[in-house]
Amino acid sequence: MDWKLLTTIYAAIVATAAFFWNVYIYFNNTKGKIKIEFNCYTQQVAAENNSVVISKVLLLTLTNAGNTDRHITKPYLIIERDNKKYEYFFYDKELRYSYPLLIPSGEMKELSIRIRFLFDEIKDKIQNAASLQVIVKDTKGAKYKSKRLNVSKIELI
Repeated sequence: MDWKLLTTIYAAIVATAAFFWNVYIYFNNTKGKIKIEFNCYTQQVAAENNSVVISKVLLLTLTNAGNTDRHITKPYLIIERDNKKYEYFFYDKELRYSYPLLIPSGEMKELSIRIRFLFDEIKDKIQNAASLQVIVKDTKGAKYKSKRLNVSKIELI
């Protein structure tokens, strides 16, 4: 048995494995990873005359968990009802950012939408709806989805 041949074969296998591992790491690190959290909260805002306005908001938190900066397009809402899906694009007055929106690597942005305003706009579609889901696309075409939010858990104020 030739030890030089075995050592050469072993070195070739290790080098090939290291090459493919580096290729995998490269493509995995350049892929976008945006985590979307979507939930309902009560918001208290100080108004004039020292009064407090209480309203419910849907809070959308976008976190760039990838290693590269991402530009996202305007988020939209998927309303699922009767096994059909309806899309609702938010108006600019509901969102406080201009799009496409840059989310640097490791940072997050929060978007809040008043529930009363949202439900007044789409009440015909949201009645008897099962769930809501937010979808965001980046400028490279990748699509990111939030978990579904059960409509029955949302209370209007």
